[in-house]
Amino acid sequence: FASDRTVSAVGIELSSLALEGAADQRLEAANISLGVRPLASSEDTMQVAISAETFAVEGLPSDVSWLGNTGQKVILWSEVEDFYPVVKGQQSVGDWLSAKNKVHVRRGELEWGPLDVATRASFDLDRNLNPNGTVGVHLKRSDDLIAALDGAGHLTADIERGIGTLALMSKDNNFATVEVKNRGIYLLGQKLAEY
Repeated sequence: FASDRTVSAVGIELSSLALEGAADQRLEAANISLGVRPLASSEDTMQVAISAETFAVEGLPSDVSWLGNTGQKVILWSEVEDFYPVVKGQQSVGDWLSAKNKVHVRRGELEWGPLDVATRASFDLDRNLNPNGTVGVHLKRSDDLIAALDGAGHLTADIERGIGTLALMSKDNNFATVEVKNRGIYLLGQKLAEY
């Protein structure tokens, strides 16, 4: 706790966790950790670290069931600029958004079925919480991903081309950088997708 009794840092470690939802939805995870604390070099910036060694999911929607029910790794290390004044009630979320404070993903990793991806990002959020910034993607096992999408009937020529481009650009531990703005995703100035 900080001197004004607001929460400053939180750390939780669990050997296992199970969450149940409606319609037979269930998530189980093992060796989970969650940490939230101020950044050492900037006490108003919040660091968040989340990880799970393994996870299993039941009741997935049919359009993502091709991922399978188990994953091997989830890691997310992020920083949220100037967020402690919001936590302490010194600044509103609207003012925080207007100031164009950035969210940084310093390390993101996910291994889930055929999807094996690492990411890093830096973006701000508009008032509708749409991100504007850059996202770096390092894609492994692209052939497995393409085969799984094809087997599920979700593979199009554009998706296959996009996966191939990301895989080629992220060779040798590089990250393919895409730009996210105006509800679109751009690679080398070309719009890849809208959301």
